[in-house]
Amino acid sequence: MSQPRCLPVTLLASVFLAVLLLSGTSTGWAVEIEGIVQSVDAAARKLSITRKTASGEKTVVLDVSAAAGDLSLLKKGDRVTLDYDPEQEVAKSITVGDLLPDHDALARDMKAFQGEWEAVEAEFGGKPLDRISVRKLNRLIRINGNSFHEERLHDGKTVGVDGKFELTPETKAFDFVGKVTGTNNAFEYVGLYELNGDTLKLCCRANEDGNASRPKQFKSDAQKPNWSHYYVYKRLKE
Repeated sequence: MSQPRCLPVTLLASVFLAVLLLSGTSTGWAVEIEGIVQSVDAAARKLSITRKTASGEKTVVLDVSAAAGDLSLLKKGDRVTLDYDPEQEVAKSITVGDLLPDHDALARDMKAFQGEWEAVEAEFGGKPLDRISVRKLNRLIRINGNSFHEERLHDGKTVGVDGKFELTPETKAFDFVGKVTGTNNAFEYVGLYELNGDTLKLCCRANEDGNASRPKQFKSDAQKPNWSHYYVYKRLKE
């Protein structure tokens, strides 16, 4: 994290405005802002939120970084928490739902999920892929807040998926709703997760017919139409 330094008057005003009007909690130069979504302009990367403060409700429009994920997945009425960079005047991540204390199991797992991960093992239809096949997939996931971006190679082209996920630490449930990058092809997964340091296991079933059952173990099967897959990921170091 950068060290405190002298800032121009206009930048100090931006910081003051973010803290005073939005009543965010500042950590270094990052400001956590909680509010209710009023409108979304996904193309312009702008988000309008309303925040209750001591002086009443305040509605502001914020610029959102591309790294924060697909804004079109947000809807009016969603409660969101944004990590706002007052220096660049942009929100760098968005989490849907109430902000949780650091000691909470959900907050702890969400924090551990953050970053980039590379698949090192894979299994489809109950059949594991060999190491070379897994490498050829070049499957990566990038997690920022509860935004989930996945990409892999298919027929020589990179295919991506963008969406939002939810975790339930008590049962290790992983639920995902998203769409293929650049399309309206929406889908969802129900699954299990396991975190162990820099290793992440995900076993998910596609909910093709709306009746998908959550996997009970870290193993895929040949069930149709609600197919399943199992991956082991390793965290990519910066």
